[in-house]
Amino acid sequence: MALHMKQMILLFFSWLTPSITLQSQIILFQSKPELVIDSAALNVQRSFKLVHYVPFEFLRKQDSIIRLGKKWIETDREATPISFIPGGAKASFWQSTAEVSEGFGLFLAILFFSPVQATKWDHKFGKELMEHAGTRFKEAWTSPPVWDKDRFFTNYVSHPYAGSFYYNTMRIKGRPAAASFRFSVFSSTLWEYVPEAFFEQPSIQDLIITPIAGSIGGEAVHRLTLSLSTHGFTFWEKVLVFILNPAYVLNHGFKVPTNVQRIRLRQMR
Repeated sequence: MALHMKQMILLFFSWLTPSITLQSQIILFQSKPELVIDSAALNVQRSFKLVHYVPFEFLRKQDSIIRLGKKWIETDREATPISFIPGGAKASFWQSTAEVSEGFGLFLAILFFSPVQATKWDHKFGKELMEHAGTRFKEAWTSPPVWDKDRFFTNYVSHPYAGSFYYNTMRIKGRPAAASFRFSVFSSTLWEYVPEAFFEQPSIQDLIITPIAGSIGGEAVHRLTLSLSTHGFTFWEKVLVFILNPAYVLNHGFKVPTNVQRIRLRQMR
């Protein structure tokens, strides 16, 4: 492996001197940018130890030394690595679409058993509602969306919560914030114009508030989840994550990402 002189000198001193090792925990070789070497292991084992393969794009500093400190190594020992699906953006999109479709089924089941006062549908779930479903669906696609009169909780709590779920089904797969926002817009529109269109006219508020408020809240929940996972989840933290970020639990259970995986999950672009 060809190394620059500077890198050779740094490696030599990190092998000899513990104090330098603590300051430069992770060494990234420019000659092979996907290699990351744990220099702390050099001090203990007097040998090179490969700890991670990481695409160069996920590292913010394109320098020969990534100064991350002793905490990097210590927290990584507590990790139970998560798995990202292969196939990149396209595979993430289709898997997230499948997860959102499952969510649609759950949302519909809740609505079917909710009172008319809550759904604002013309009829409660039953024969009458289904008889008008075809007409409603046609109207949804031939008439503009309307300003609905749903409850405050429905429009400004339930729908942003759904938008957060849409957002995080992509975000937790390592996709950037912009792509996750676009997916939330797609999912919100899909909900309004396919399953819900059989029962009511698409809503202006839902088309706007669901993806925007959902993505803002979703990013906050995403970062909270990563913060809580640093040393593993406690019981109550698991309960909190299950409620606020079900997309994380659906994709990764309560596994703890490695530090390199955290870099990927925190990337905004």
